[in-house]
Amino acid sequence: MRDRLTARQMIDNQTLAEPMLEVLSAMVKGRLNILISGGKGARKTTLLNVLSGYISNDERIVTIEGQDESRIDMKQEHVARLIARPPNIEGKGAIPQRQLAVVRI
Repeated sequence: MRDRLTARQMIDNQTLAEPMLEVLSAMVKGRLNILISGGKGARKTTLLNVLSGYISNDERIVTIEGQDESRIDMKQEHVARLIARPPNIEGKGAIPQRQLAVVRI
């Protein structure tokens, strides 16, 4: 297992500019919505892992991911992980991401 990148490493390797990180961390601390998108291998999960470090430990966090996606590595205590899944061989038991988005925890 590889060590996860830190914000400092992302700045040092010019993946992220320091002013960008300041804005994004302020958005996280301000509890604003952030949309992160990109192609496979674009380091979306890496960025999410860095940004999750700015979430207060007393917040409840819910993640919704596809079965084939990398898990977001959050260090906070109150994390609920919801994982979508495809139907079984009989065509039953599917849980789409859209359905998970309306679950109340």
